[in-house]
Amino acid sequence: MTRFVAPGVGEHDEIPAATPSERTTAAAVAGGLRSAGRPFRDAAAWSIGGLSFLVSALFLAVNLAYNQWNFIPPVDDAYIHLQYARQIGTGHFLQYNTGDPISTGASSLLYVLILGGAYALGVQGAAFLPFAMTFGALCLALTAAGTYRLGTRLVGRQVGIFAGLLVALSGPLAWGATSGMEIAFVAFLLVSLLLVFTSERAQSRFVWTPLVAVAAALTRTEALLFAGMLGLAMIWHVIAHARGTRAAWPRVIGRILWIGLPVYAAGAQYLYYWSATGSAEQNGVLAKSLLHMPAVYPLEVADKVLSNFRIFLDAFTGLSTQDYVFPGALLLAVAGVIGLFRRFPQWRGLALAAGLGVVLVLASVSTLEYSDIHHMRYVQPLMPILLLFGVIGIHSAAQLFTGGARRSVLVGGVVVALLFTVSQLPAWSLRQAQQAAGIRDQQVTISHWIKGHLPRGASVAVNDVGAIAYFSDRYVVDLIGLATTGFATPNLQVPAASTRNCGTCRSSGDRTTSSSSTRGACTASGRAACSAAS
Repeated sequence: MTRFVAPGVGEHDEIPAATPSERTTAAAVAGGLRSAGRPFRDAAAWSIGGLSFLVSALFLAVNLAYNQWNFIPPVDDAYIHLQYARQIGTGHFLQYNTGDPISTGASSLLYVLILGGAYALGVQGAAFLPFAMTFGALCLALTAAGTYRLGTRLVGRQVGIFAGLLVALSGPLAWGATSGMEIAFVAFLLVSLLLVFTSERAQSRFVWTPLVAVAAALTRTEALLFAGMLGLAMIWHVIAHARGTRAAWPRVIGRILWIGLPVYAAGAQYLYYWSATGSAEQNGVLAKSLLHMPAVYPLEVADKVLSNFRIFLDAFTGLSTQDYVFPGALLLAVAGVIGLFRRFPQWRGLALAAGLGVVLVLASVSTLEYSDIHHMRYVQPLMPILLLFGVIGIHSAAQLFTGGARRSVLVGGVVVALLFTVSQLPAWSLRQAQQAAGIRDQQVTISHWIKGHLPRGASVAVNDVGAIAYFSDRYVVDLIGLATTGFATPNLQVPAASTRNCGTCRSSGDRTTSSSSTRGACTASGRAACSAAS
């Protein structure tokens, strides 16, 4: 039975009357909190983080062995980030080609700013891509350690260890961390966001949590949505605390306004995009969103969105052929959210925010035409949260038993999950190496051919714009519209609007060459538009 008590100093939550088993759990949580308060002396955190980094290093070793000991990412988009970062590092902010108008093809602004800063500090040439991959591996190691600490703080040390191990040994996460993309960085920010929230919740003074949310919001739009849901939980805690302690309302309003920092930051970013490019939306959204497709019926869009959403549900439930997670992971995660909400009243706001935040992100990404591209890389950062709540779900199921059976259910369930997870590591490492070999044999090879055979004044029109821009040292036109502002709409609506965007083709000379890539040759409308302009 639940009773309510007046809030004490710094506390305002609903407090249930504890049973003997709950007092045992509370003691375990208290012990976990004591260990969680010593982040740099926690051997488990170091061990889990070190294991994660070792797995990433093994992925890189397999990749290198498969590609004549050259660092090659498994996706061409990694080179888009590197190109933008190199331009930032040399003083050409968001110019994909030097002298271009600003473009918003870098879907992760903060990530390319970090890489650009590293480039400006001297991490250049052959060291630049290895730096990006190693940075991703480090972020995943911190994410695994952070997941352990978060699980320890929410439920107990045993749950934290199991969740951290699942993250450290995850094949999809290791793939993403060593891809050169921002995947592991976003995952690190999301876990850090929840971890800082748990540190500040007791006092209901959220000072650092909104700042971490700002970093997340400037890294991916999906992270902004998740941070927004957690922001609502923060506001709820602040108001509940104010009512219980009769706090001054001007101070409460100030705290609520501070919680809105990520919204202000995102608004400033989109305002800058609008003033610089004429559109507040990123080029990636304009080029890929189903909502921007011309001449489609609303029911067709809804059908495709629901189909994409179902793909995510199948993958996260472990019912697809992608070997993404252990079977039943999503169902256990839902049970974990419910279990955390019911058994730990102080974390009810977090449980609701995390659960609804994940659903909101999945729904948002489902509006993209190719939402599951690159092993669902847009939603990979959610995996540590999914795995953590999956373990909490196993823990909640174990509470239905008594005595030694309770521990057997918990340990047995997690061991099965770990066995499924570890068994897929070789397949994921080989998959990444083979995909990198494909990038090497296509985009990278074409780039070197262009650099050696086309004149310096040539312009190259391509679909996959990453490696060719990064290696060829030629002016590149992106027919998809990610890196060349104004081409996303013509790519979708061919060919009427194409001729309005051909200044780019003229700006670097009178010769335009089309290059085929993994998605085929450049579109006829793009060639016609550039030909008419020259």
